[in-house]
Amino acid sequence: MTNRYRFRCMPVVFCLCLMWVTVEAHQTFLRPLDYNAKPGQATEILVVNGVFDQSVHAIPVDQVRKVMELGKEGLRPLGIEAWGHGPKGSKLWRGWQALKYHIGGRDFRRQSHIEWEPSSVGGFCVGVELYTLHTAMEPANFANYLEEIGHGEDPGFKVDYSDPNRIFKERYTKTAKAILRVGDKVQPTVLGPVGLVAEIVPLNDPLQLNAGDAIEVQLLLHGQPLPNQLLMAGQPQGMGGRGRGNRTPFRSDANGRVKIPLKEDGEWWLEFNHMQPAFAGDKVDFITYWTTLTFKIE
Repeated sequence: MTNRYRFRCMPVVFCLCLMWVTVEAHQTFLRPLDYNAKPGQATEILVVNGVFDQSVHAIPVDQVRKVMELGKEGLRPLGIEAWGHGPKGSKLWRGWQALKYHIGGRDFRRQSHIEWEPSSVGGFCVGVELYTLHTAMEPANFANYLEEIGHGEDPGFKVDYSDPNRIFKERYTKTAKAILRVGDKVQPTVLGPVGLVAEIVPLNDPLQLNAGDAIEVQLLLHGQPLPNQLLMAGQPQGMGGRGRGNRTPFRSDANGRVKIPLKEDGEWWLEFNHMQPAFAGDKVDFITYWTTLTFKIE
């Protein structure tokens, strides 16, 4: 990979880091068009910002903090020049994409992408970290939000709703990773963290797994194991929208480890969001980290 694809450190966009925005989408996923890339050829990694099969909006390049690649040549940054947006398309094309989503396919509207050029053969991990953003919600909306992301019934997560006029403020950061193969299947994947603030690290090679096997992962926050953390696992929706929203819950052990049985082949996604109260004197009430890992088994 040439130097023009190396990541240049972007100045923090101050307005992005301080603005209050509505949470229009939750998780961000990396979905390669081809999980088995060809040596010497660029492959497109779609950046889906919303649910796994549909992006709510494209992520602008000035919101990207870093893009990393982990392979047998080690960990290295990638360049933002490879970041782009998908086609807007005609009205007919946009209508077809919306219909595909409703009948169980992938909606290619409103997506960003990374034009990734593999540096060698083998198994790779590509990761993205976005700049921190903020949101603010009224009590009713915040309660619905907690329910949606899995904290609504968590007895250890207490929220004081006694003041109906209170505005709940949150600071959140999103990260995402994908595992890809370049070349023959016998080439192993280089496993390990890629230096994101939150990430899911595979402990066994997902590219060597088959339906019926299990993948073991470790959840990290600021590089440290994250114990007793809820993790969700799922696959794309099926035809007719069957399976849309299906998620299987797991919880990490004292070392932040989780073992997930992979009952079927195809694409898989793993995700967690970790919400914690802010420290006293902070301008927000809660700090949240969202992260995902995608891979494909055959």
